[in-house]
Order: sequence, then structure tokens, then C-alpha cells
Amino acid sequence: MALNLRVTRALSGDDVCELQVTPDTTVLQIKEYVEQKVGVPWHDQRLLAHGRELQRRGETITEALGGLEPEVMLMVRQYERREMQAAWLIEGIWKRNRRHYQENLAATRIAAFWRRRQNRDA
Repeated sequence: MALNLRVTRALSGDDVCELQVTPDTTVLQIKEYVEQKVGVPWHDQRLLAHGRELQRRGETITEALGGLEPEVMLMVRQYERREMQAAWLIEGIWKRNRRHYQENLAATRIAAFWRRRQNRDA
């Protein structure tokens, strides 16, 4: 028995697509179908059904819906911002460490210069 699963946008309620799925279709398979039809990568998708997120990829659609209307809402969440934040943090740490390294290197060179000079004068 096939189900007509309606996928809508979570915020606007606009229809995204309609999928023909079997009761044993998993959440991950649904995300892959949506990716094929709409072009949104499955890892950026968040599927909501009746007020809760479908998080377990291996969960079947019948388990997820619990006998309710076959409709899920699609939210898209991209990771670019987090990746940029991580790059920014790493760069800041690198610059701080580099500055300390350069300060220590300069102090070491000055100390070596004064030691050589004292040894030469003695």
C-alpha cells in the first residue's frame, strides 16, 4: 500500500512536492527523495511531522507519523555560518599563538645577543 506523502515548507506552508512512498520507507530515504526532486541536500533538511522533528534516519514513515495524516514539513538549515565561525576561531587562535611565538623568538634573540656581547666583553 503506497502513501501519498505531501511535503510542504514549514514556515510558508507552500507545497514543495508529493512523494509516493511505502509504509516501510525510512526518514533518510524520504530526505533523499526530496533532494532528488527539489535539490536541497539531505543533510541540510529538517523534516517535521505534527510538531516534532523526524531525527532518527532509520525510523519508518509509519512509525514517524503514528497513523496521522501523511504530511511532513521541510525546513532547510545550512552549515556555512558554523563553518565560517569555526574558521574564524581557528584563525584567531593561530594568530594569538603566532604573536606569542614571535614575541618569544624576539626575546630569545635579544637575550642571545646580550649574552654574546657580555662574553665578548669579558
